[in-house]
Amino acid sequence: MPEMKKTMGAVPVLAMAALLAGPALAEGEVVMQDPGGAYGDALQEVMYDSFEEETGIDVVTVQEARSGPRIKAQVEAGKTEWDLTTPERAAQIDAQEKAVLRSGDPLLDYEESMLDRNGRVRWFRTAKAPVSDNEGNIIGLAGVTVDHTDLKRLEHELIESRNQLSLALSEMSDGLAVFDANGYLLYCNEQYREAFPLTANLRVPGAHIKDILLACARLGEQLEIPATDHEGWADRVASLLRVPNVVTVELFNGRYLQLRNRPASNDTAVVIVTDVTDLKRAERALIDANADLSRQATTDPLTGLLNRRAFDEILAREMARCGRAGETLSLILLDVDHFKAYNDTFGHQAGDRCLVIIAHAMQAALHRATDAIARYGGEEFAIILPGTSREGAIAVAERIRAAISAQAALFEPSSRSVTASLGVAEFDLSRAPLSPADLISAADRALYAAKTGGRDRVVAAGQVR
Repeated sequence: MPEMKKTMGAVPVLAMAALLAGPALAEGEVVMQDPGGAYGDALQEVMYDSFEEETGIDVVTVQEARSGPRIKAQVEAGKTEWDLTTPERAAQIDAQEKAVLRSGDPLLDYEESMLDRNGRVRWFRTAKAPVSDNEGNIIGLAGVTVDHTDLKRLEHELIESRNQLSLALSEMSDGLAVFDANGYLLYCNEQYREAFPLTANLRVPGAHIKDILLACARLGEQLEIPATDHEGWADRVASLLRVPNVVTVELFNGRYLQLRNRPASNDTAVVIVTDVTDLKRAERALIDANADLSRQATTDPLTGLLNRRAFDEILAREMARCGRAGETLSLILLDVDHFKAYNDTFGHQAGDRCLVIIAHAMQAALHRATDAIARYGGEEFAIILPGTSREGAIAVAERIRAAISAQAALFEPSSRSVTASLGVAEFDLSRAPLSPADLISAADRALYAAKTGGRDRVVAAGQVR
């Protein structure tokens, strides 16, 4: 082994990489010099045999390095970096090594890239340290260079993936937050904070979900939070982080947010926040439109009362319900007296106004929400009275008749007073089974009796002879 000399010029170095590595390296490990041989006698170029043909780098394993012959054949004692690489690179290495020898401090994890014979970039990490004799005098320089191109490539891919993920999270329209197993916020994007304008400043990494929820309740950011139980509500909502769920909440500013929680396998919980305000408004508009269509399908357009279709459905349903409950039900049929003559005399518009006045008078005479009034056809009307006996229905019919008579001032001035005839029929399953058609027929017969009996009166089915 050549003797090492302390010099500030070209630095001779040890030729035995295995000796420099010492017992810290096991057989099969790799020690590698700069591929250009720029470190001279300090370090034998060592790599795995699989790189030898591709890179032109001579490869020696630690086992071979310890045996010595191959290294002795490759390196001549006394050569420096000036003999083994370009002048520019030799000057760079020389300055670097002089700095190490001057300071006595090792150079650790020095990273650089170079092109191999195929023009591909390869990355290397180098460590250099002064070598001292037993008296502590620096006698040379030892170094190890490792090819970590694959590691560098993986590191670059990781950075690129992280940058892409960061870009995706910043550009996505939804808010995203990640909470740990204990409920602490680990990450959230700006969209998540912007979705909650009153608590945005609290929604930062390190904040606890319960503290966020309590502030949300205290500031009134979310609607429908129990006013007297903020703690209990916060505990219940925080516990939902542990189970998959989807909820929609309404905020103070009229916005609607859909919160989707997905627990992950590492005990974190990912919360996705989507503004569904437009969807909610469209949904509400659709519900209103459907309700309006439903009203149109069951409402008489002139009087605003139920139409014949709705009457048939309600009568059948209420008769079935009252039969099961053991209750009575009464039906009133009403016909406007002399309406054809009124219509012919004053015209159809006056006739329509007359029917509207009568409809309002009937509505005013009924006091229960369960009672139903329908325009049965033309100038005929029907009133369904669930849970009402014949006697009770007669009293209601008289009240309606009197209410219509009291509207005389609203009818055409030169007309005779507008009156109504009413027929009443009762359904009582305990007495006799009746179908809706049977009940209508019974009420119609009573109405006919009222008409033939002089009009402007009430007749019940039991009174018909």
